[in-house]
Amino acid sequence: MSRPGRNTRSGRRSLQLASIGSLALFLLLPAAVYLASGSADGFVHGKSQPEWPTLQALIAPDPEGRAQLAEALLDRLALRREAIRLRNRITWRGLAYIDTDLVVSGADGWLFYKPALRAWDCEHHAVLDRGLHRLHLLLDLTEVNDVPLVIAIAPNKASIHRGAMTGRAAHYGRCYFDYEARFRSVLESHDAPRVIDHARVLDPLQHREETYLRTDTHWNRKYAYQAIAQLAAEVGIGHPSESDPEIILEDKVTDLGNQILLMESPEPNPTVVLSRPPSGAQTGVDAPHIMIIHDSFYQEASEYLAAMIPNATLSNINYREFRNQSLDDVDVLVLASAERAILTRIRTHNHFSWHSRVGRWIQAHTAEAAERCDWSRSRSLLDGLDRLHLEIARDGELLATGPTPRLWSRLPEAESGQTFCLALQVTSKRPVDTKRVARLFLDARQSLLDPDDRDSEYVHGRSIELRYGND
Repeated sequence: MSRPGRNTRSGRRSLQLASIGSLALFLLLPAAVYLASGSADGFVHGKSQPEWPTLQALIAPDPEGRAQLAEALLDRLALRREAIRLRNRITWRGLAYIDTDLVVSGADGWLFYKPALRAWDCEHHAVLDRGLHRLHLLLDLTEVNDVPLVIAIAPNKASIHRGAMTGRAAHYGRCYFDYEARFRSVLESHDAPRVIDHARVLDPLQHREETYLRTDTHWNRKYAYQAIAQLAAEVGIGHPSESDPEIILEDKVTDLGNQILLMESPEPNPTVVLSRPPSGAQTGVDAPHIMIIHDSFYQEASEYLAAMIPNATLSNINYREFRNQSLDDVDVLVLASAERAILTRIRTHNHFSWHSRVGRWIQAHTAEAAERCDWSRSRSLLDGLDRLHLEIARDGELLATGPTPRLWSRLPEAESGQTFCLALQVTSKRPVDTKRVARLFLDARQSLLDPDDRDSEYVHGRSIELRYGND
């Protein structure tokens, strides 16, 4: 006759062994499948494959090492890749559409980068306007102060190949194209060489031939070459392009079709073959130092940049080296950006904002321009001043007496091409957080016909940020 206690202990041991066996099977099954099916291709969009954990991390009480093992195994399973590839192929070829977090399909064979379309949704237009006003102000300041800055815009694929924005992509098109028109009107209000809009070259061609790859976010290399030729010609900073270059087809592993959806074959990429090798940078007193800060669009054309603009130093904004890039001896600065990213980058501190290295470089040039101002013909803004929450002290200074102090003053009539210098110093008599920022809004009213005409052009939203303690 068996004892109940012994049976209970035996049952517990069996349950423990079964649990251990299940856990071991759970841990070893992916490894067994990995060994049986083989490793998947090495490319993964936007990241390298996860590293294997160390033995010490695996046996540690913290589950982080075991989670890293699971991630590394799953990432390398060929079966997983094949399942993703099969699902996308059935969806795209069978149902004639793709709509994932990153990719959306358009006309037959065309894929678009979905975040670029969603970024310009109607609900984002108010935030986008802040970046658009900042871009307008940046261009105004550089033009007035003759700052050697060039902004080059690589248009979004949807902005050029509008006819391919059908199917699922059309769902995101209305708001996108509404804002794209507003963005392009700002670019058109500033001429080359301040603004190089590559859409001016690519857009007229889109009815005759494809300028972008169907399953990639980027232009093909033939038109990357034409974009660099446009930059060199309009800014006057390099060699002319070749008149009739040889074009060959090279296979490209595309980001949307091959790397994200894990399907299709590499796409033929029309490529210009240079008949002359890059000549190397010019030297001497007259050789300017050109810095081109760029992203993946100009990375596609780095060989052509070296050939046509040999004096240029290239700095990819997505690479770690950009963080330590010095601009001290730069004579001409080119900010080359994808259309979808420029409005965010000029408001981001580690990219092109006022407090970035680019912003400080621009401010240094505007400070040099301010030193050329003739203050002997100056007048005080206090003359005929209208103000709110401000009072004039005995020494003539303005003191804030309430929140959001404001002042209004009319500048004298200006002749065509004339520039005004404005001096303003902001100080605080109380200790303040050095991270706080005061913002000066410049609302410019330009009377087109009669000074008393209420229907005047009104330009709003121009703002300059001032760190406390700085002029």
